[in-house]
Amino acid sequence: MGNDTKRLIKESLIGLLNDKPFDGICIKELTDACGISRNTFYYHYHDIYEVLEEIFDEHTKQHIGEADTWELWEDGILSSLEFVLQNRKAVYHVYNSLNRENLERYINRVMSPITLRFVKQQAQGLNVSEEDIDILVTFYKHGVIGVFFEWLDSNMKDDPEQRIKRMGFMMRGTIRKCLEKTAK
Repeated sequence: MGNDTKRLIKESLIGLLNDKPFDGICIKELTDACGISRNTFYYHYHDIYEVLEEIFDEHTKQHIGEADTWELWEDGILSSLEFVLQNRKAVYHVYNSLNRENLERYINRVMSPITLRFVKQQAQGLNVSEEDIDILVTFYKHGVIGVFFEWLDSNMKDDPEQRIKRMGFMMRGTIRKCLEKTAK
């Protein structure tokens, strides 16, 4: 029952986000959409931000979470962008409601461990310092996030599949080459 209720709350929030900005949605409206009481909502979540964060976390883990090759990253990113396209209004309602810095900070927090795992997988068999790994993680993480925000800022005008595939083609092997250069 608890998981079904949480799923219902998340689905209802996405539905509401397709109609109105995030900062215009209140707990009462969300609980009415779910057909649950406020107490039931607060049993599962502290606030609407926590629901949104759980949606992002689950989606990221489902689509990108265990990617350890560039091809899997591409597939995961494309799958995530398909979700963004399918929920375009909801995404822009969140993007325009939240302070962009907070959204970037959240995405950075989510992408850090994913990027770290990917870079460490590429570093296998090499004697590379943690400092160099951290530098590469920061560089690639911000590159991917920057491309995502540029795409949002352009009103999603470019074909995401073409852009990601092209980016993947250009970047494939670069992490390993950078790691080989810094190996001791």
